[in-house]
Amino acid sequence: MSSFLLSVHPSINPTPLAFEFWRGEAPQLIHERLQQFTKPGTDGHGERKLGKWGAPISVQLESHFTSYALAIAALQVYYRVPGSTVQVTYNDLPWNAFKISFTVQSVTFENESHSRILQIGPSYAYSSAGILLTRWQMTPFSTGA
Repeated sequence: MSSFLLSVHPSINPTPLAFEFWRGEAPQLIHERLQQFTKPGTDGHGERKLGKWGAPISVQLESHFTSYALAIAALQVYYRVPGSTVQVTYNDLPWNAFKISFTVQSVTFENESHSRILQIGPSYAYSSAGILLTRWQMTPFSTGA
């Protein structure tokens, strides 16, 4: 099973935030951008280096909780994350291995938090389980050379 984790500053949450489903764009590597110039009526072209940056991504993250109360508590943590730097683990691959971190621009609801039936085994069902669907806007940046 793949893991989707966001490690935030310990003052926000001491353990990584875990998500069951990541829907949307995968994190991208950062690369240098070039701007090209051409002049009508003349041969050739020029280029200018603009620097290195990554394209912003927008993903829907789904997290499951054993109770509705835990889902609401996690929501309060999610709302404190925008503006901070996070380390992303996508499909068991930590992106900080590539010296890439992400800045979170916003966290919004895709739907209301609500309780769902959580079936474990053929005869165990917990009707108080909570599921959160949130949309995260993040921008990658380089943390090293």
